[in-house]
Amino acid sequence: MIKVLMAWRDNPNRTVEECDAYYLGEHTRASVASLSKAPGFLAYIQNRVTAARAHDFDAVEDRPAEPLFNRMVEIYFDSRENYEKATSANPEQMRAVHATHHLYMDVNIPASIIVYELEEVVALQCGALPSRSL
Repeated sequence: MIKVLMAWRDNPNRTVEECDAYYLGEHTRASVASLSKAPGFLAYIQNRVTAARAHDFDAVEDRPAEPLFNRMVEIYFDSRENYEKATSANPEQMRAVHATHHLYMDVNIPASIIVYELEEVVALQCGALPSRSL
């Protein structure tokens, strides 16, 4: 399995509600339509940062902090091969999706979207995780 996280900051010229309206509406519909047809696709999970805290110099006490990103998505595929196929299968569609990023994302900064590939290790799980749906 491959787990990919993508993180970005909101468009600073729009409200959170405006950013979410486009992202959770039009962008999500297009993404779901594309991903649901991709071989090996497992899940698309959306996250919004609601609070951020920092620990200075490994102190136990935390303090409020400015988040490094406002939204993050998790995309799961059964293999790297299927993930790579899905992200390269339709370059025109990918360009069209990227052309609308400015509607909800700060695209005027370096690394406006950061993509992380992760290896997940479950150290402890007590029971089933709650089911999640869009």
